[in-house]
Amino acid sequence: MSKPAIFSIKFSRSKLIAALGLITVTATTWANGAAAIEPGFTPKLQGVFGLGLTVGGDTLARFTMTDGSTSSLTAGGLFHIYGGGRYQFHPHGAIQATLGYQASDVTASNGSASFSRFPFEVIGQYRANEKIQLGGGLRLATGASFSTSGAASNMTGPNTSLTANLGTVLEGDYFYAEKGSFALRFVSESFKGPYGQTINGSHVGLYLKGLF
Repeated sequence: MSKPAIFSIKFSRSKLIAALGLITVTATTWANGAAAIEPGFTPKLQGVFGLGLTVGGDTLARFTMTDGSTSSLTAGGLFHIYGGGRYQFHPHGAIQATLGYQASDVTASNGSASFSRFPFEVIGQYRANEKIQLGGGLRLATGASFSTSGAASNMTGPNTSLTANLGTVLEGDYFYAEKGSFALRFVSESFKGPYGQTINGSHVGLYLKGLF
């Protein structure tokens, strides 16, 4: 197997601060006008959780199994679980902040490889009607790690710390219940290596989400 790159972080802090500032100003403006739009509306803070399956991204490792089939580890897979808070400041508007765990692994008889990270996301949400919600925001996959064992250890060693560029998130929710929804999400993100290598970690995912 070829030796993959070791990645390093490069993102614009000024863009992150500007985007968060814009979200804060928007939230404040909408909150101040909410009572006039719907007198009975009261802003509220809720907990949120989500669980999803994701696919996409570049291949980090590929294994050939004893039966001749192949199995690949990608930078965009495979499962993602998260939790956090959601502040509804307007009848149709909310802001959500979450921290999650996303990981994928491949195991063969003589070795294994895994890729894990802890994505932090801030998303603005627009509730179009009772059933449909649209959202978009920023994401940073903190604490990313590419780990190998067995024969795969000669790729990078047993554990390599990875970092990521600032990414973006788009999502659409369908509410099947007052506090439960199915969501389709698209994440655009990448990882950059010390020699200029760019690894695409973009992916799509199907999620089950809940509020409490």
